[in-house]
Amino acid sequence: GWDQNVETIHIINNNCSNENVVTGRIVHGVISVPTFSIDSGNRENELDNEAIQTGIPTGLMPVKFVVTIPCSLITGSENLRAIVDYGHGILGSREELIDMDYLQRFANKQGYVMAATDWRG
Repeated sequence: GWDQNVETIHIINNNCSNENVVTGRIVHGVISVPTFSIDSGNRENELDNEAIQTGIPTGLMPVKFVVTIPCSLITGSENLRAIVDYGHGILGSREELIDMDYLQRFANKQGYVMAATDWRG
């Protein structure tokens, strides 16, 4: 299964009893995902038209990700409402999810688990 393609790199557990803390857990990892690129190891790349037409990937490529779990879910003060896939802006990275405090406050208030990757392309 896909669990063989996911590696947890680092987990940070925060103290949710501190009222100023809204993110209870931060998980950093890597997932191997299908690619349809000619050379997935090259930042400047092209799509493989045959792979796209046949639906058969040219291989797997590692993609770093981060997942944040709000204190409201850990303490049970909110129910899980959604898992949100956050897309960063141009020249940004998955770290925006952690760095943007308002996103974490929003997730805590709404009961959202947030996830982000580094977009390619």
